[in-house]
Amino acid sequence: MMRYRRPLGKHRSGFAILGTRRMAAAALLGFASGLPLYLTGMVLVVWMADEGVTLKTAAAFASVGLPYTFKWAWAPLFDRFAWPWLGQRRGWIVVLEVGLMAAIGALAIVGMAADAEVIAVLAVTVALMSASHDVVVDAFLAESLAAHERPAGSAAYVLGYRAAMLGVGGGGLVLAAHTSWPTVYVVAAALVPLGALGALLLPEPAAPPRPPSLVAAVAGSVWDLLERPGLVAVVIAVATFRFGEHLVLHVQGYFLLNVAVIDLATIGWVTQAAGFAGLAAGGAVLSVAAPRLGPRASLYIFGAIAAAANLGWALLAWAGASLPLFVAVAFVDSLGTALASGAFVAFLMGQCSPGRAATQYALLNALSSVGGRVFGFTIAPLVVQLGWAGFFAVSAGMIVPALAAFAMVPRERFGSGSN
Repeated sequence: MMRYRRPLGKHRSGFAILGTRRMAAAALLGFASGLPLYLTGMVLVVWMADEGVTLKTAAAFASVGLPYTFKWAWAPLFDRFAWPWLGQRRGWIVVLEVGLMAAIGALAIVGMAADAEVIAVLAVTVALMSASHDVVVDAFLAESLAAHERPAGSAAYVLGYRAAMLGVGGGGLVLAAHTSWPTVYVVAAALVPLGALGALLLPEPAAPPRPPSLVAAVAGSVWDLLERPGLVAVVIAVATFRFGEHLVLHVQGYFLLNVAVIDLATIGWVTQAAGFAGLAAGGAVLSVAAPRLGPRASLYIFGAIAAAANLGWALLAWAGASLPLFVAVAFVDSLGTALASGAFVAFLMGQCSPGRAATQYALLNALSSVGGRVFGFTIAPLVVQLGWAGFFAVSAGMIVPALAAFAMVPRERFGSGSN
């Protein structure tokens, strides 16, 4: 039990827990973590599409997100070293957010006037700082939240994370339509310090002594994961649970703008309004239903809902541009993503040990994104062979291996009281 943790009691509802200071901190930290993702993903791709860049070039920028996949390589640094102020976790959060602001600002200044190589380097820098920030935030929350707080905590985190994504992805497109693309990046950079505010709402969690060396940090964290039962099932489940989501997410904006032929302003306000509605509904359902369903059933049900939501995009591709259909699909997609992401984050938190959370969560989270990051180049060939509707339909079925693997994960990997 971490020092400063205030027991909330399992009898309290998800709504009651969501109203606490700890959950406000989780939401703000999630918001800061979610801000940069679209800036090197969907928004950047739409910016490129608006400037006439080909699908082949835009899809190739999926590799810009590889730092999110390989952040485990430097995650032990955050378990081993600390700044002389604010504590090990909070100090790193502040430093990395300063770096994020600078990198996002540089991308805004350079813009599309630069060569593709220069844009790629700056985008990778943003992704690198963002991935490192995610490592520390994930460790901070994993070490701060008790087991019974994790469903509500993950709901608050996902609420903030998705709110930032929708704000940048929806509001950003509206802002770009009325001002300019660099303005979107400047505004996003100015909002990054909200994460530091969230970190300051919570005291630094007490943790075991830091490992004596980087080698010890890596070896201890990895061995702690390897010696637990059900390793193979956990690896398969984590690696495939979000595979289809990552592929769809990267080209969703490109599809809406160039294939569904929906204008930027409409994409922006629909994504923002319907997305926020689905996000709020998903957060409420998750915080209340997840503790009752249990972690395993939550992953089954919410994961299946999120995957099925991709069939909505397939329907939109097949039926053509329809505003009511677009609104409905955007709502269901946001709802399903909020539910599945929250259940998944809670599961990953439960796999981490105090003092090793940065390395362990980074390894697991990176594993969850490796498919979408590494195989992003397959998007264009799949669309050519299957069409957009076929691509979205196939992406929905990509979650089946994960759901099958979760059935084989030992009960103890889900924590006490799991089903």
